[in-house]
Amino acid sequence: MYNRVIKRIFDLIAGIVALPFLGLACLIIIPLIKAHDKGPVFYNAPRVGRHGRVFTMYKFRTMQVDAPDLKMPDGSTYNAPDDPRMTPVGKRLRGWSLDELPQVLNIIKGQMSFIGPRPDLIEEAALYQGDEKRKLEVRPGISGYAQVYGRNAIGWHDRLALDVIYVQKVSLPLDLHIFWRTFAVIFSKEGVYVEDMGNGFEVTGDGEVPSSNLFGPIPAPEFVSLVVVARDEEHYLQQILSDISNQDYPHDAMELLLVDSNVGDNTRQRRLMEGFAQAGHGFRRVVILDNPAGFLPHGCNVALAAYEGDIFMRLDAHARIPIDFVRQTVAVQQEGHKVCGGFRPVILEDPTAWGEVLLMAETSAFGASPARYRRAQMGREVSSVFHGAYSREVLDEVGLYDERLLRTEDNDLSQRIRAAGYGIWMDPRIQSQQYLRPNLRALLRQKAANGYWIGRTVWLKHRAVSLMHLVPFAFVLALIICAVLGAVVSWLPLLTICYLYAVANVALSILAALQIRKDHLQLLALPLVFLAMHVCYGVGTLVGLVRGLPPLSKRDR
Repeated sequence: MYNRVIKRIFDLIAGIVALPFLGLACLIIIPLIKAHDKGPVFYNAPRVGRHGRVFTMYKFRTMQVDAPDLKMPDGSTYNAPDDPRMTPVGKRLRGWSLDELPQVLNIIKGQMSFIGPRPDLIEEAALYQGDEKRKLEVRPGISGYAQVYGRNAIGWHDRLALDVIYVQKVSLPLDLHIFWRTFAVIFSKEGVYVEDMGNGFEVTGDGEVPSSNLFGPIPAPEFVSLVVVARDEEHYLQQILSDISNQDYPHDAMELLLVDSNVGDNTRQRRLMEGFAQAGHGFRRVVILDNPAGFLPHGCNVALAAYEGDIFMRLDAHARIPIDFVRQTVAVQQEGHKVCGGFRPVILEDPTAWGEVLLMAETSAFGASPARYRRAQMGREVSSVFHGAYSREVLDEVGLYDERLLRTEDNDLSQRIRAAGYGIWMDPRIQSQQYLRPNLRALLRQKAANGYWIGRTVWLKHRAVSLMHLVPFAFVLALIICAVLGAVVSWLPLLTICYLYAVANVALSILAALQIRKDHLQLLALPLVFLAMHVCYGVGTLVGLVRGLPPLSKRDR
């Protein structure tokens, strides 16, 4: 609804409002362009728009008349601060992005939007690979995701990758974020030109000889240690191992540590590990490690004692990763983010109507968690990440996982990382997926266990727990207190809490159901699923708090 209707209404209104300002800009800019060489004021270039339709995009001319068409080796348009084709006036216009102002007319005509992927030339669109064609699903924009996060300072295919991310996640909050960040980028003049690429270029047609070292020396790849800790994961392990073997990062720059937490108990899981290790798949080494304790933090520490890489990268056996997962993660690390991760939605293994209900409940901030790695759409500092990648420098300083925390070990490690002065960066270029629990019973058991370990962690490592973690506990505690008051004084407080919760629950359930545009009868159960998740998590936290500080017992585990 937003992308198809609401966004177009906003564009049309804003375009009409901007027309007088465009007229004022023309009164100033047109004489300046004419005074230089008396050539045409506008540069009208064919561009590929939504659904592949070609349109004429309007710009103020910034280059000499009849300037040759220069291309980068990747097929994108050449762009540099010392470009000899650029006029003095054009250089200033481009520096402040004023040459794009006439595209307000394209917006009013319905060919463009204020926010969207930048349109490409016809010959550039012919070079799209795979999902890059998806950028044509939306109207191109004056500013976009790739323009505020890299602009011309990143490679063309990297910009296309960001365009595809935008298409996947287009929304009003994302457009507003891009809109306001556009001004910051313009005033800082970030990424106006291709940076640090020498002065070589490739010419289409007659002209200069291309440079053979445009991008300079390629840096040596980081040595990456991939770690999978598995317990009773024979059903999912084959898939994540297949994803790992398909990575486009150099395999001889990776090692894989498979930590078996079912020592002697799960022969099929062990055979899968041994088969992968024997095949090798070109990795520098594949090592199978035993975790006799059987728990995740213990398994991570086993891997930490054995890894040899520059980057320690954890993967969940329930996960799926795309072919560029490791490459994108290393790229973010090389940008200076020593701890990083990415967007991690949950997915269904077996899509059913009831599964859709559980998926909605788990992906909703109301049902599960507002953690940014579940739904964030832009790069930013966060409190924790899923499938985190840690540089050796960070882990050497903060130490091992706390083995007392059987489900909150990541919370504690992230808190210690931040306390040591390191940032934790979430980047949308890094993407993975996590399988949802297969049924309601398994999902509620997970919520209760997560809540329990939040309660235990309050006593063990209280700094690793945020107030948001305690909201379900506060809800359950309020119900208990109000029920006691009802039996003694008045039922009004309990009825008030139940009424307010029911209104919020039903409203957010309807909103979630409208977003998927499906009419499954099972959707009527969504409010009850939300309630069950909140109560299980809250009761679990209460039990964990009551258990307090006693040593771990078999029941804890």
